[in-house]
Amino acid sequence: MIRSSTPSRSDNAAYLELAARRKAPLATLDKTLIAAAKQANIPFFEG
Repeated sequence: MIRSSTPSRSDNAAYLELAARRKAPLATLDKTLIAAAKQANIPFFEG
């Protein structure tokens, strides 16, 4: 399967859900995902 280099909204939702369930920070450069993590109070690392 060939994937786009840009994550979809459903990918971002899955990453947020997984981080929330595992109480783990996200590591991302995706501005949309960073904004969503901030809104959901999920810690994150940005490069």
